[in-house]
Amino acid sequence: MALTFNLLLIDIRLPEMDGLTFVTHLREMPQREHIPVIGLSAHYNASVAESARSAGMDSIVAKPVSAEVIDRVLDNLMHPHSAAGGGFTEKTWP
Repeated sequence: MALTFNLLLIDIRLPEMDGLTFVTHLREMPQREHIPVIGLSAHYNASVAESARSAGMDSIVAKPVSAEVIDRVLDNLMHPHSAAGGGFTEKTWP
């Protein structure tokens, strides 16, 4: 039985294989390349955001993260053609 999912929240720094490498591999799989990916980072800065974008993440969020922040990022991902939506998003608000 294959695993299916609609969204991936992943820390960009993981042991063994970091989130950036994982997402790079995920984007190479035709059956999984469409899945939205939100990266999480406790060490957020512009370099981290660019690495996340380059790896294929749809968004990056600084930790600690609240439900409100995830809600805003999800809204942006689900409504890419709205005035506020579309493209890679960086969310750093508390």
